[in-house]
Amino acid sequence: MGDDDPPVAFTVKEIAQTETLRNVVENQRSENPSVSRIEIVAAWLSRNRDAVSGPLLPFLRRRFDLTSLQAIDAAKRAHQLEYGG
Repeated sequence: MGDDDPPVAFTVKEIAQTETLRNVVENQRSENPSVSRIEIVAAWLSRNRDAVSGPLLPFLRRRFDLTSLQAIDAAKRAHQLEYGG
C-alpha cells in the first residue's frame, strides 16, 4: 500500500524524443484525454524537425497515420509551438 508509483501523465512539452505516438497516446488516454492527437504530433515535430526526411506532410502522414488535413494542422501547430502564436 503506497509503494506503487502513480502513473505519470505527459504534457505536450514533456514528450521525449524517443516516444512514439502510440506510447504517448496510450499514456495519455486515461491521464489527460484533452490532449489531442494533433497536439501530440505537433509537440513531437517541434522538438524533432531534424528527424524529418523528405517532404514534411507525407512524412507525418506515414509516421503518425494521419489524414492530409491532420498533418497540415499538426505542422501549423508545431510552427506555433516553435515560434509563438
